[in-house]
Amino acid sequence: MKKNLQQHTSNKTYNFLKLFFTTCKTEHFIILRHATTYLHITSLLQALFCYPFYIFHPRLLFKIMQGHTKQMLPTQSTKKYTKLKATLHKALIGMFFGFLFWLPFWWFILESIMPPLLYGILCFLLMCFVLYVCTTFVCLQIETRNKKLCKMSAYCTKRHIVDMALPYFIVFMVLCICIFSLLHKNIYIGVSLFYPLSIAIFLFIPRMYRFWFGFFIGVFGFYWIALALRFVESLSLLTPFIIVCVGIIYGVLLWILLYFQNLAWRITMAALLFIIHPFDFNWLNLAYLSSYSVFEASLISLLCIAFSYYFIIVKSALQLLAPLLLLISLEYGTTKHTPKLHAKIIETQYPQDMRWEKVNWESIIANNLEAIQQAIDEGYPLVILPETSFPLVLNAQTELYNTLLDLSKHITIVVGAIRMQSIESVNTHTKRSSLFMLDSLKQRDKHLDSIEESYINMPTMQNGYYNSVYIFSKGYSLIADKNILVPFGETLPFNVILSPLFKKIFGNDFGFNKGHEIISFSTQSLHVAIANCYEGTMTLPYTTGAKYILMLSNNAWFYPSTQSFMQQMIIKYYARSFQSFVYHSTNYTPTAIITPNNGKD
Repeated sequence: MKKNLQQHTSNKTYNFLKLFFTTCKTEHFIILRHATTYLHITSLLQALFCYPFYIFHPRLLFKIMQGHTKQMLPTQSTKKYTKLKATLHKALIGMFFGFLFWLPFWWFILESIMPPLLYGILCFLLMCFVLYVCTTFVCLQIETRNKKLCKMSAYCTKRHIVDMALPYFIVFMVLCICIFSLLHKNIYIGVSLFYPLSIAIFLFIPRMYRFWFGFFIGVFGFYWIALALRFVESLSLLTPFIIVCVGIIYGVLLWILLYFQNLAWRITMAALLFIIHPFDFNWLNLAYLSSYSVFEASLISLLCIAFSYYFIIVKSALQLLAPLLLLISLEYGTTKHTPKLHAKIIETQYPQDMRWEKVNWESIIANNLEAIQQAIDEGYPLVILPETSFPLVLNAQTELYNTLLDLSKHITIVVGAIRMQSIESVNTHTKRSSLFMLDSLKQRDKHLDSIEESYINMPTMQNGYYNSVYIFSKGYSLIADKNILVPFGETLPFNVILSPLFKKIFGNDFGFNKGHEIISFSTQSLHVAIANCYEGTMTLPYTTGAKYILMLSNNAWFYPSTQSFMQQMIIKYYARSFQSFVYHSTNYTPTAIITPNNGKD
């Protein structure tokens, strides 16, 4: 009897879990799934995004809004195709939504490359189109229910208002974005409009397309990772293969994250992108797309928008929470902050293959020293040069090193170069203090003397090459090794396993060694931290408490590509989140001072 009872309980639990699992896979809601405005899983996606594409076909649009377009849905048509054609069909849909997902990013690129007049015309056309869509959207809803409305009881009228919530919410969102864009003088109206679109695509895309959706998110967003291999002769042929691998990695990631259709699960996965970083690469994060928008650059703002979608499709009073959450997600501070750090940011234009040829080193060194001298003549207290501005092992070049030490008596120099750690090398560095003073004589005497002792090689350090930033000031120097390396460009995924294999096949090592900590210091009475390229797109330098980040990049590795634009968007996100100023010195792309202000820097 007891055994039968346990078996019955076990079967009941199993059936419950099975039902729960199946429900989460296919439904937006677990309990309230039958009390939603749109019953099938693709309808909200159609209402939000398919509408513009059917705008000149009102009859079809009417069917979409009524949820009676079963023959038009991809899930029905795939049954008529062969397996190959069905796969290609899914890939096409995934590619379409993968492209739409990056719309805020595409708009940011357009603003950056288009003439102001042409961009202004494009913004005007976008606003006209959006307002037309919103007006037609609401009018269509009113027209379809107009005949029934006059005969409705009070209860039915209330229900009609609930059904009308979605189109009115979309109009409300557009109006809020327009008003706040004017308040902030934010010219990136497309970024603000398309950011909620990207969130909605992530939340509502049917699970059957999730692999191809992720694949094309990876290909469209991160294809440039493989471009670094162009400059390694033995690896250049692998470039297309790496691009496909990047797509597969993100396809598998999104296949897992979007496995359940349940909205609570999808919102949780959107939040987990803050900590899920394949191979330590963190550039896929929905919140980064808000960088130049009127929304707060934060996880809270992202969750507010996501939950506003959650509540707006529920047929209950909870719909009233949707506009409230949307208002919370917007940024209200309109104060413009100005940077106080006085520095000259150097931009260089050296192709990567040119930098590697030793015959060009002499001219590169001469140009760098000339730029430093010019900054001294112009009265700057600080000069910043790009990552690996000196494309050589700087701590092995005694004459050049001493020249920089002499120049540092007149100006603080922050410059990128290679560092070699070995028994014979000198001027290597093991940092003891996370903060030391450059401008205070008292603190300089206290800290720099102790730091100077650690210039001689320490046997505990790992021998090899480091991508480093050298700081020269008052005749002293400090070295910041790069802590986080770019996958495939500076290190291999699963480096412990793949590095020996790579060396065995190609006969040489791949990439650099990692540093151990972020260097921060004080100059001009301001707290400053060093970020070597990729580090500036992570929280590491910002969590030091420094409000000024000196970031050095060599974007020639990935030029021409969209990499530098994405890099700038992510830097802007962290600048706004941590209220920091980022002084970005680059090779082959424009330099910038990225501020925490809303909109254009």
